[in-house]
This record gives sequence, structure tokens and C-alpha cells, in this order.
Amino acid sequence: MCPIAKIIDSGSGKRYLAGGPTGGLDTRTITCVDRPAGPEDRERLSGTLVDMESAGFFRAARSFLPPECISLLKVVSDNLSRQIPDEERVLSLIEGNMDLMCDILLEGRS
Repeated sequence: MCPIAKIIDSGSGKRYLAGGPTGGLDTRTITCVDRPAGPEDRERLSGTLVDMESAGFFRAARSFLPPECISLLKVVSDNLSRQIPDEERVLSLIEGNMDLMCDILLEGRS
């Protein structure tokens, strides 16, 4: 699981900084794309995680909360593959990180 500190919206070029709790874990940058990314995008997206929802989530959350109260926690289930990840694998990854996610969210309440 990776806490996200910086979100890059590849469609607009906008950058967002999330400042919520991270549980003391190293944070990562994520690039939000508007179409599924594949192996051919690996060089362009090098050094960041990739998804299709982080920028929209952050913009919506920012309507209700200041950035320092927004945490974005990502569980990585694939590696720039166009293949849809196996549901059981994704559930296992989420369940395996549930305690840590809860700890980070509770950290934000204190």
C-alpha cells in the first residue's frame, strides 16, 4: 500500500498535493490518466504510480475538506498491464492492508 502525496492529472497537467496522514510511510506520486495505460506508456509514466481516478477523487474531496485533511491510499494491483486484475487478488491485497489503512485513517482523527 502506498500513501500518495502528489497527484498529477495527465489530461490537464494540474498537480495536487494531498497532506493527510500517511502513517509515517514514504509517500509516492501518482499520475492520473484518462485512458487505460499499458506497457507502451512505461517510459512516459516512469517513477509514478498510475490510476484513472485519483485526480477526480481529490478534486471532489477538496470541495469538502482542506488538502491537509485528505489522504489517498493506493493498493497497487497491476503494473501497467491492460489486463484487468483478478478480483480475488485485488481483494486479498486490500484485506492484507486493511489494518494499516484503518490506523492511518484514525491517525487523521487525532
